[in-house]
Amino acid sequence: MRLYRFVAASTVAVGLVIGASSCDDPILPSPIYSNAVDTVSLAALDGTPVSTRSAYDVASLSTVRTDVTTAFDFVFNIDTLGRAVLIPASVFHIGGNAGLRPSTTPFADIRSAPEGNYITDSAVVVLPGDVMVVRSRVASCSVGILPYYAKLGVIAVDAGQRRITFEILSNINCGYRSLDPGLPTQ
Repeated sequence: MRLYRFVAASTVAVGLVIGASSCDDPILPSPIYSNAVDTVSLAALDGTPVSTRSAYDVASLSTVRTDVTTAFDFVFNIDTLGRAVLIPASVFHIGGNAGLRPSTTPFADIRSAPEGNYITDSAVVVLPGDVMVVRSRVASCSVGILPYYAKLGVIAVDAGQRRITFEILSNINCGYRSLDPGLPTQ
């Protein structure tokens, strides 16, 4: 697994938690980044060339190579049973409290990231049609040290090509949990 060649064990302390509910809250700055849905593909961490991108970084809205950086929130892989899995960065001791939360709510109907119950310590098996909410590793911003949130819908898994394609909407406005397209309101 190419990830282990680069990863230095580190932990990130989870800091300030803000229970802000709207942009009218005086603690939160006005949002500046518009939320938009993107379609992304990742190659499996194992069984693909090192030069392929196997991880996703919510803060930069981009796919990343795990041999070049540890700045990511989850990794895609095919496990030993041939199942597609997403693995939160916290499993590798690099993502602080990065986590995944499976949802039965359709992708378009998820309006806000829920609190709590994110899987941080194990892989999550995914199939086409599955939906989840992603909590990023924490980042420093003007109102504290907080995670960003995203929602993800699995479009396709190609086990033969060792690829996953999904739609994702990431909210990179500090302190906001809204997962609707456009400027967030909460």
